[in-house]
This record gives sequence, C-alpha cells and structure tokens, in this order.
Amino acid sequence: MSVFDLEQYISQYSGGLRARRLLHIWENSTTLAPEAAQLLLAELKRGRNTALYREVCKRFQEKGVAAVVDEAWAAQVDEAASKQLEKLEMELSASKSNLIKESIRLGYTELGFFHYERGDLTAALKNFVRTREYCTTTKQILEMCLNVVRVALELGNYAVVHQYIGKAEQNTEAARDKADVGKLKVAFGLANLDARKHRAAARKFLETPFELGNAY
Repeated sequence: MSVFDLEQYISQYSGGLRARRLLHIWENSTTLAPEAAQLLLAELKRGRNTALYREVCKRFQEKGVAAVVDEAWAAQVDEAASKQLEKLEMELSASKSNLIKESIRLGYTELGFFHYERGDLTAALKNFVRTREYCTTTKQILEMCLNVVRVALELGNYAVVHQYIGKAEQNTEAARDKADVGKLKVAFGLANLDARKHRAAARKFLETPFELGNAY
C-alpha cells in the first residue's frame, strides 16, 4: 500500500483541474494508477463535462481498466445542460433587446461559466472576453480579466494571458485584494515559464502573496 495519501493530496484541487490532475497521475504513476482511476471517475460524475467522462472511459478501456460508460447518467446531464444553455441564451437575447448593459454582462459571464463546466474552453473564453465592453466598474473589469486569464491558461494561450494580465495590472482594483494580486502573479509566472524566461517566472512566483493559498 502506498504511503502517499492521494485523496488528501487531490483535495487541494477542484473542478476540472482536479480531474486533469488525477488523469495525469493515472497516466504517470503505476503505483497510484488504480486509486487515481477510481477517484477520477467519481470526480467526473460529480461534474457536467460528459465529453471528458466518455474520453476517459475510452482511454481506460484501451488500457484494460474496467470502465463502463454510464450512458443513462451522461444522457441525463446532456439533456439538462441543453435546456440550461437554451435558457441562458434566451435570457441574454432578451437583455440585448432591452439594452440592459449589466444584464448582458452577467449573461455572457454565466455562459462563460456554463461552457467552462462543460469543458468547452474555447466557448468559455469567447464569452468571458465579450463581457469586456459591458463592464462599467473597475471591479467588473478585474473580474473579467481574471476569468479570461484562467481559461487562457488552461488553453495554453499565453498571448491572451499576457494581454489580460496587462489590462488587470492597469486596474486600481487589482492592488486591493492580495488573493487577486496572487492570481495575476502566478499567471504571469506560468506565462514566463512557457516563454522559457525562468528568472522572470521565479521572480513572479516569489512575489505571490501568501494569502492566495490554494485559491487558484
């Protein structure tokens, strides 16, 4: 039995990041693979990313791991998601017709989070970016930047990461919350790592406030 407590370790992560971390462990650790597979399937069935669930089951099966796709569950989640998407799009359309700027911003934001949970990061990014022209306060601009940066990081789109970190750092609201400052520092550090600017990356990580904790 492994002395490494995988369940405790993975509790530091949440949502899609937890699932991707468990998948990485399953792919790279012979010792932890069986437990990682069990935790991964349970994690995916707590979410709404049925595409990733089916993909993982297929990969498990190819490697000889018992993983029968729960088609009834997946169909139920897909149907509920389809209805929610239709509702969100209708509400956004109504807000646009009535020219309600704040409702339009919230509508695009909700669509962004919906697509993020479903695993469609490209659609999530597009919707978060669209909120930009409807932001009316510095707090809303910072929220928009953080949402865009988070999704762009997961897509590996570091050009967008750099662009929106720059916009956020020009925002006076960004300096008020140490957790938000930390998110920007970490994102900038990861973007520097991708560009092989290791010294700059290390500097950003060292500048990250302790208050960030595991929030990112």
